[in-house]
Amino acid sequence: MKSFKTSTSPRAKEIDLRSELNKFFFGASDEVAKGCFFILRRMRRQEGVIYPTTSSELQTCICKSSNHSGEVDKDYPCQSCEGEGYLFDDEIVVGYKTSRFEYQAVEKYTTWGKNIVELSFFYIEHHEAISRYDKLIEPLTNSEGEIISPVKILHKHNIHMAERFRDDCGRLSYFRISCFTD
Repeated sequence: MKSFKTSTSPRAKEIDLRSELNKFFFGASDEVAKGCFFILRRMRRQEGVIYPTTSSELQTCICKSSNHSGEVDKDYPCQSCEGEGYLFDDEIVVGYKTSRFEYQAVEKYTTWGKNIVELSFFYIEHHEAISRYDKLIEPLTNSEGEIISPVKILHKHNIHMAERFRDDCGRLSYFRISCFTD
């Protein structure tokens, strides 16, 4: 049987996804910039933890650990964790957001048992490991797309899944993050 070759070179050259995403976000001579600023709220991990699998692997704020119920006060959040319950670091990242609505059947065979859930998908540059405990914050921006100072939150998104997209050599090119909106 004959083998099928798409290229005459010994190894086909793949497009550079990082470079293409960079052109998409920041623009180029032949493309208009489409990227927006978002805030990636990375929860601080315990010493030696790279990717947390449980919330016990995060650094708990004193307001949560000193409270008898273990709950944080959402109405009057503390200055350290802003009501998250865990210490965090905020980073400004450039990304692209798409939204869609999904129907979730709560009760089968009944029309009243359906919920409409907004899912948001973010495409962001290659980055350090992103966990489901981190959050993406959509800040208010001015007409030029710059973050308004002082920062005001438009939406806070809980990460459901951070999917890594890699090129053929295994290099991380970008993340697609699916989120539920608070």
